[in-house]
Amino acid sequence: MAVIIFNREKIRLEEADGLIYCFFPKELKKDFRASFPSAKWDPVCRCWIVTKRVRKRALSWAENAIEAAKKCAELEELELQEEELRRLKGLVEDLANRVLERRREVEDLRHEILEIQNAKVKEQKLLEMLRAEEEKLESLRQQRDEEQHRLEEQRRKIDEFLSKIIDLPKLKGVVLATFAKYHRLAGSTAHEMFDRAQAEFREARDKLRENGYRLAALDYLCSANFNRPDRDSVKFMPKDAWYDLRKIEDE
Repeated sequence: MAVIIFNREKIRLEEADGLIYCFFPKELKKDFRASFPSAKWDPVCRCWIVTKRVRKRALSWAENAIEAAKKCAELEELELQEEELRRLKGLVEDLANRVLERRREVEDLRHEILEIQNAKVKEQKLLEMLRAEEEKLESLRQQRDEEQHRLEEQRRKIDEFLSKIIDLPKLKGVVLATFAKYHRLAGSTAHEMFDRAQAEFREARDKLRENGYRLAALDYLCSANFNRPDRDSVKFMPKDAWYDLRKIEDE
């Protein structure tokens, strides 16, 4: 069994089986090896071993190495403090960087929030404008429908009035279709069919004149030239000419 014969300031000497096991800070190795050149290193115990013959000298060395061991302990403590200081400085730097990063994130979020708020304000204004325009549009649609209804009613009355004097459905239907078809063609047959249709328009025009009225559609169709479809075609007839009815006495 090992017997401790010295144990101060991290220097410990243990004696067993005629050997002395020397434990001390690694910084004292050079001095120890100079004093005990024949000492052996024990990798298992992780210490230096000398024989019992140098026991007195080993104790003397240990006593004299106390101050050096103290300084080693102080140096080790200082190194530990410096290491801790470096660790703390690194931690502080890391925390400072994280704080800056969080501040940037906060500013970015504030900017995003402001953009969203501005977008909401603009969107609200646009929605209000849209609702106002939709109300205007709905009002105009109603007005249009009312006007269209009045126009259709007016045209229906004109059609009823004209139909009492001339065969309006026939004129606007088969006669107009024949007129338009043969006006686009050439040859004597086309000319003859065109003239027949135009004769019916002239007959209707004359009947209306006898009753004191003129209809723009009949005036246009009666004056059309067979040889000038480029100018007198049905497609060039004024819009709503079938409802442009006038009293002759008012002209």
